[in-house]
Amino acid sequence: MKQFFRDLVRPKSPPPDERPAEPFPHAFITPRAVRDILAFEKKRGRTAVVLFSDVRGGRPNEYGYVITTYGNLVHTDCVRITCPEVPCYASKTIHERYAGFLADHVPLPNDPPGMRTPGNPKYLDFPFPEDSYATNPGLFRLSFAKLGRLHPELLMDGGGTVAGVQQIGSIVEQLLFGDTNPAIVAKVEPDLIVSAYSVDIDCVVFLRFPREFVGEYQLRPGSKLVSVNCYYGEGEFAPDLVRGPKYLNWLNVIPMVADFLADDQERLVTLKRSIPDHAWQRCKELTVAKLKTRAYPRDGRPLGCERPVI
Repeated sequence: MKQFFRDLVRPKSPPPDERPAEPFPHAFITPRAVRDILAFEKKRGRTAVVLFSDVRGGRPNEYGYVITTYGNLVHTDCVRITCPEVPCYASKTIHERYAGFLADHVPLPNDPPGMRTPGNPKYLDFPFPEDSYATNPGLFRLSFAKLGRLHPELLMDGGGTVAGVQQIGSIVEQLLFGDTNPAIVAKVEPDLIVSAYSVDIDCVVFLRFPREFVGEYQLRPGSKLVSVNCYYGEGEFAPDLVRGPKYLNWLNVIPMVADFLADDQERLVTLKRSIPDHAWQRCKELTVAKLKTRAYPRDGRPLGCERPVI
């Protein structure tokens, strides 16, 4: 009853002109979590929002965020943050410390296979890099629609695991902070093969993608793409890579093709224009040479692109 009277006097939804004050932090809400949030919104009859917060009143918030109605926010304590799916906010005590937050809802341990009890939240946060950072970071926002094309098992409504949340988080983090490098289309048949360049290793790695991407993205041999790279510095050198004469560091590269994972066309165009001509030329030279070796491509999907195929 108290909540009913509170709802009568509190605003139902954010003002139409309310926008995040700064680009960061970003909030990433998986589609299954969005469905639960919208179900909560329908039940309450008020706009549902997500609030990311730290320790409150001596009690830690177990998941780092809560789902509530807009009218319940203490607006002097929080700020609007970037999220196109649902209105999201972060407490003023943490919003400058993090580049992003990921919220997901996964099945309970006793849920039957393929079923999910709504509202079991899991949470990750992404601090800004401190010790190591890319000279030209991607700053891309992951598109869950595009990720679902490549890895439907990560986003199916009845699926989801804690390990899956970590995998999604790794993709989110790499697209934000990974180092951008040139990539070009090497072949379009029988499969789509993308050649992703690594400046640090001075090599290219071949990545295989679904053939239907050729038409959807209007690709042809030589089409320019953007690879967002992260690296391994331990273990053995990847057997499908060849160190170039300009080799600097690292033992393996994890190349994610941003065009197939992000929707920010303006950012893609900007990066393609900013990559130096000599880098595009080096990528092309190494691609032509690698095509002559009949090298096996790696699985281009985010969870497979780090594994050599020999």
